[in-house]
Amino acid sequence: MLRGATARRIAHAPCQPMCPMKKDNTSRQDIFDKANALTPKPIAFEALWDGDTIGWHILFNAITADHCVHWLGMLSGGGDIRVFQGEVPPWPEALRANAIGQELALRFNVQFHFPSPNRPELSCPSWLERHKAFSCRQCSISLLRSSPEEFKDDLCDHCESLERQKQREAQWTPEQRSGPRCSVCSAPATTQFPPKASVLGYGPACATCTDKYTCHVCKRCDDVTISLEYMAPDQPCDQCALQEAIEGLSQSQLDIIYKTTNKRHQIGLVGEMLGIDFIQAIGVLERLIQTKPNDTT
Repeated sequence: MLRGATARRIAHAPCQPMCPMKKDNTSRQDIFDKANALTPKPIAFEALWDGDTIGWHILFNAITADHCVHWLGMLSGGGDIRVFQGEVPPWPEALRANAIGQELALRFNVQFHFPSPNRPELSCPSWLERHKAFSCRQCSISLLRSSPEEFKDDLCDHCESLERQKQREAQWTPEQRSGPRCSVCSAPATTQFPPKASVLGYGPACATCTDKYTCHVCKRCDDVTISLEYMAPDQPCDQCALQEAIEGLSQSQLDIIYKTTNKRHQIGLVGEMLGIDFIQAIGVLERLIQTKPNDTT
């Protein structure tokens, strides 16, 4: 799900080419080639976190003198299982983004804007919005409010989570503090998630989380997910459900999509036909274009 800052970045970047929603890492050379081809020349580069049900990734953009935002690539280091297995931080995609950004900034003699290089944060401002930002009072990370109610305590999500954790731990007994913690919420663990959840890094659990979450194995791809909502045993995961919907498109619907020349109109058609949001429709359209028969016009 996209929060306010990320959604505004898309809405306010009419010049930005549509980025394929894939988790393949864009190569350094591809990013440099796209940057070198821009007209007018870039006045800044930025790296911004984004995330979905698969995991975190970084969108790498260039801003040109006409204040258009141009997508240069996507960097990903893996799924969220890394968090539960203690593999992050450091985040390898952030280290890579920082290295590429610093190199580009030096080559073009411009700014590189990476407001959250140490951990994922969705509510950081883009380079164009940086003047509207405020700093987290705990870690000084730059943030952007999407509404007056957001960040009332002037704390980023990470610091607010740490603050809540301290308040909870103050009420625990010494035995609870030294014992196993729940894989989801870090509360004192009293039981275990089902064995099949271990592939996601889920082990010890508290009673609240075992009641709240359901462990589910997709009937189509065998992927294991932990969901807040009940999922029937024969229910596919979100990705497979979307793939089934794509496969269910009629030839006449596909013809309408393929014959539409405006890409934004194509995205709108895909979203309307499948009942999905704008970002999901971008990924679906990319998939449809890649699998389009050669004889389809």
